[in-house]
Amino acid sequence: MTSIRTLIVDNNKVFRANLKKFLSTEPAIQIIGESQSGDEAIDQVNALSPDLVLMDLKMGETDGIKATRIIKSQNPGVLVIILTIYDEDLYRSQAAEAKAAAYILKEEIPDKLLQIIRDNLPGAKVRG
Repeated sequence: MTSIRTLIVDNNKVFRANLKKFLSTEPAIQIIGESQSGDEAIDQVNALSPDLVLMDLKMGETDGIKATRIIKSQNPGVLVIILTIYDEDLYRSQAAEAKAAAYILKEEIPDKLLQIIRDNLPGAKVRG
């Protein structure tokens, strides 16, 4: 895999910008789009065919769990990682049931995100 085509989904513009800046230091990751809602994410996954979706949990009517469930049913090969501030078992189990590959607290991103990408995308040349 030469680059990991990545879609960032979060309703917070500042968070999206910071995550994009963090990921821009990793040459194996290519940001191909951003969404601010679950509905937008579903449309963009169908239009852009990303390898990876970094999905916020709480975003209005179509939250990250519902969007993940729909994305995975339509595009089973897409890796979805939930990024959230909610450290709750209920949300973790819902994310797993929706077939998210991982559930990461936003405060843990610098320490865990690149390793989870490496572990879940065979052939990913992520340095971390």
